[in-house]
Amino acid sequence: KKDLTVDHLVPLSAGGKDASSNRVLACKNCNDAKGASLPEAFLDNALYLGLVERLTAFGKQDAHIARVRSQRG
Repeated sequence: KKDLTVDHLVPLSAGGKDASSNRVLACKNCNDAKGASLPEAFLDNALYLGLVERLTAFGKQDAHIARVRSQRG
């Protein structure tokens, strides 16, 4: 059993809203690793650390990862 937490994609401390469009499920380890990082900074770090495979298990993150990758060109 994995512990799931609710993560704010854009942290509240960085001006993110406490709205359903800014909340996703994340495993506790990934949420702790992301901390107050913005999604792009975390994903850069996650790619480096090989965490993307864990994130893709959750549907909302799949769409977000694809969006971030497409914005990079």
